[in-house]
Amino acid sequence: ARLNQKYAVINAMPRLLIESIFMVSILGYLIVCVAAGDDMKQMIPTLTAFGLAAVRLMPCVNRINTYLTDISYFRPCLDYVYENMNINEISKKTNQTLLPVDETKTMQLKNRIELKNIVYAYPNTDTLIFDHADMTVPCGKSVGIMGPSGAGKSTIVDILLGLLKVHEGQILCDGDNVFDNYPAWLSQIGYIPQSIYLVDEPIRNNIAFGIADDEIDDNRIWQVLEEAQLKEFIQTLPEGLDTAIGDRGVRLSGGQRQRVAIARALATNPKVLLCDEATSALDPISTSKIEELAMELKDRYTIVIVTHNMQQAVRISDSTAFFLLGELVEFGNTEKLFSYPADKRTEDYITGRFG
Repeated sequence: ARLNQKYAVINAMPRLLIESIFMVSILGYLIVCVAAGDDMKQMIPTLTAFGLAAVRLMPCVNRINTYLTDISYFRPCLDYVYENMNINEISKKTNQTLLPVDETKTMQLKNRIELKNIVYAYPNTDTLIFDHADMTVPCGKSVGIMGPSGAGKSTIVDILLGLLKVHEGQILCDGDNVFDNYPAWLSQIGYIPQSIYLVDEPIRNNIAFGIADDEIDDNRIWQVLEEAQLKEFIQTLPEGLDTAIGDRGVRLSGGQRQRVAIARALATNPKVLLCDEATSALDPISTSKIEELAMELKDRYTIVIVTHNMQQAVRISDSTAFFLLGELVEFGNTEKLFSYPADKRTEDYITGRFG
């Protein structure tokens, strides 16, 4: 709000300044003419011409000023978007994510995903978020990641996605570094965020997000809708897949929007589903239904779930990792971790003594 107030003031200042300069100029002209003894009657046509010119030019000058101010105000945002879209150029400068692909290497998850000796600190800080952390995600299993806010749960997901460059360590898929063929690695991942981005387009386009209209396979769309348990609802709509859902999906309930997110993640035939607080904004009934869906998907996908809800981790996860202040405190079988925690901090968190 404060930034918008400053923007409004700065945006209005040039207009007021220009008007003030114009008025001072007219008054200065009058003073000079009177001092020189000029006939006031002869000055009327000249002043009239100046007045008409000002009436015509001032709106144009003000619009130009507004456009220039808007360009300056929004330029940092545009620069940020451009830098994120121009990934290849960024990679060449920072040597991260999209390294040249070795076409001789294929990548297909069959056994496990490993994070080995991960060392990471946020940019411009020396405090390590992860200090030689290790974690293994077995293929076909579900792994829960729990911990209080700021523990580093979402950070580990971003590292798995390759969005953050680690200082040391490796991300391995069946022993192969995922950056040896990063596009192949990404093609195996379906990401389900806490809040899905939906546009005022048909359901078809929101699920096949980023795919050209002529390349969308309706059979695949119906297939993932069935997997996401949303097919029956879509079939009851008069326009079916052509139903527009409104900006940010306002025509859908919270649970339905999250099912669209799941369907979108499944549309690319991934091997791994990364769920980052996917149910934190839902009511208990919707959360329960999404959990039931996750239990069914466990049989066909490897699932990594970031959650604040400890009971959710118990219900869904085969293994659970507990993070605290960026440290991987404990990782192991879910039942064993909750029944017999090896670390006192894990026990304190589970029993509600902190967090």
